[in-house]
Amino acid sequence: MALSAIPDFSGLRVHVIGDAIRDVYTQAKCLGAASKSPTLVYEKGESQEWIGGAGVVAAHCRAAGADVKLTTAGETVKERILVEGVKVAEFHRRPENTQTLTPGIFSGHWDVVIFADFGHGVFTEDAIPIIMDEPLTSSIIAADSQTTDICWGNILDFKGCDLLFANEREARFALRYSDRVEPEVIAPDLFERAAESGTHAVFLKRGAEGLWIVHGSGNGALIEIPPYASQPIVDPIGAGDALLAYSVLTYAVTKDLEQAGIIGSLAAAEACAHMGNVPVTLEAVKARAGALA
Repeated sequence: MALSAIPDFSGLRVHVIGDAIRDVYTQAKCLGAASKSPTLVYEKGESQEWIGGAGVVAAHCRAAGADVKLTTAGETVKERILVEGVKVAEFHRRPENTQTLTPGIFSGHWDVVIFADFGHGVFTEDAIPIIMDEPLTSSIIAADSQTTDICWGNILDFKGCDLLFANEREARFALRYSDRVEPEVIAPDLFERAAESGTHAVFLKRGAEGLWIVHGSGNGALIEIPPYASQPIVDPIGAGDALLAYSVLTYAVTKDLEQAGIIGSLAAAEACAHMGNVPVTLEAVKARAGALA
């Protein structure tokens, strides 16, 4: 890919709506087992903090050169305890008074609107219909709704958005498909369900297997993007947020799904090269694109 293939995102007005998260990584040393119970004893060491959730999606967009507004409510703190690079525990501290979304949050013109649902209280059952009914005829609208061990977002709650982003687990959850259903079936089925309401494409994130983009136009309905994280993976957490930001910005400028997937995947590879959520700059994406030329 030539450097000229990276679009200019300056001037894009972007509104990111979602759950704010602060990621805390605390290094620890294992001192051994307790004498009177089957408990490991740790000594806490240095802690580092990064923005996460919708905050880092907005930060990626800013680092790309866009003009960004973030709408959120409260902040969830996630502290991960690491021993020699391995996570042994994770603690969550939720905001005491999380406010939900209300009508009129999209006042003004936005070129891009991104719903970043991390399942921490911003997108409630009552709030999602409100935001989906907002008039946004001139915007590119994208959504990512995460499913984890403690949060159960359903990406199909956002069907009708131009672009939807999900990993394989989130797609299975939305479709109620077991692990016996092959990904080759999951991806088109998720798109078919979403396309009924006007969704243009579904980006299925497959980790080390790359990215699939399912759509309803062009030569064939499936675009396959390889993974670009060739270096040792330092920290994969947050790679999907970088992919979300850069893919949506690229599509807003070019309307080219394959280009959006490639640039988003390059941003995800850059995110994997750093510990914690470091905003991916446009210069870093250009450097990776140049290495492919």
